[in-house]
Amino acid sequence: MRELIDLERANIEQLLGLRTYLLTVPVTELQKHLNWQNPAFSTPHILEEQIAGMQPGDLYQLTDPFSCQYLALRIRDEVLLCGPYLNGLPDKSQIHSLLVANQLDYSQQTDLQNYLNFIPVSEDLPLFTALQILYRVIEGPKAHVHYQHFHHLPIAAASLSYPPKEGQTANLQLIENSYVLEDKMLTAVSHGNSREALEQLSELMRTGARHIRTGERLRDERNLCFVLGALLRKTAQQAGVHPVYLDALSGDFARQIEQCRTVQEINRLRMRMVRSYSERVNRMQNKTDSLLVRKALNYIQLNLTTSLSVEDIAAEIGCSPNYLSTVFNQELHQSITAYIHEHRLGEAADLLRKTNLSIQSIAAYVGYTDTNYFSRLFRLHYQKTPTAYRKNSGRTVHEPSSLNAIDDDCQESSDQSQSP
Repeated sequence: MRELIDLERANIEQLLGLRTYLLTVPVTELQKHLNWQNPAFSTPHILEEQIAGMQPGDLYQLTDPFSCQYLALRIRDEVLLCGPYLNGLPDKSQIHSLLVANQLDYSQQTDLQNYLNFIPVSEDLPLFTALQILYRVIEGPKAHVHYQHFHHLPIAAASLSYPPKEGQTANLQLIENSYVLEDKMLTAVSHGNSREALEQLSELMRTGARHIRTGERLRDERNLCFVLGALLRKTAQQAGVHPVYLDALSGDFARQIEQCRTVQEINRLRMRMVRSYSERVNRMQNKTDSLLVRKALNYIQLNLTTSLSVEDIAAEIGCSPNYLSTVFNQELHQSITAYIHEHRLGEAADLLRKTNLSIQSIAAYVGYTDTNYFSRLFRLHYQKTPTAYRKNSGRTVHEPSSLNAIDDDCQESSDQSQSP
């Protein structure tokens, strides 16, 4: 749990520029915990009063008398406090109103202005959503937080930093609708129902709230895609999918997310992610893989970049090579050698896109000691040489050739050079 919280704290601090604090319940002497920029304008007693009454799952938004916002989430026996932040920088007239509302002398105008100038500016929704996602990742995809907003601004100043009530209501309804759709999607994934999951994802993409905002649309969409990947992985894990499959799947999708160059590419990737996790759950639940094949797949995945042969795998899991090959073909409609080639070449393609390693180094890294053999396999699979693939950044999508056919075509070379 602590690792997840620390990861989310880092995301909030890096993406939104806000301070975060992890406090143990009961929270006392808050002034000692927080790095206040100017004690004259700090209001720890206001935060302490509300945090003291929080229960697990409570998400409180607190507004202090100087328009500064805080979000506090109770997670079991700890409170994650984020802030302060402003919804927007106040102008001179608003600064004057804050002075009057807080019964401060006009001579403190410059000090208050300087204090607020160093408070980060952020919208509520990105932080609000990040904390909800964190809570659901820790407590499960169906867990919900209980949101309350506590205003401590005088009435005269409260209008400075808040949108109209109708706008707040619309935003909250939008968020609620997003989470309803997301719950339905994850429920469908947990049952291996890819069709229903994709329908809910389509509706979510069409009508859902956009949560994480950095000011750069593509970066925002990538971040949202990473969040989706985390939720899908957690859902599949709770449905019983072995971590070895999830590691391979999530790692591959994480690389693909960073390689997307347009929002359209990210949207298509979202669909592939939901479909892949749903199908993996469905496959596991329907037991389409026998225990023997699952053991073989686990061994292959863990040793993909080392020397592998059917004989090695069979010896490791305790059966004859011929029997393993027969069962593997029957269940996956693909030979063991073809399966190994497919995953090695996928890893090689990723290295070609993201590194400057030589072709020879990449071939060796993914398990091919013969660079010519590797290049031939790669060209048959991707219809491009490794060099051409790298030159085009791998952005042109081709339907890969059958690796069973590649396996047959290259068998003679394979026998001469190496096992897969």
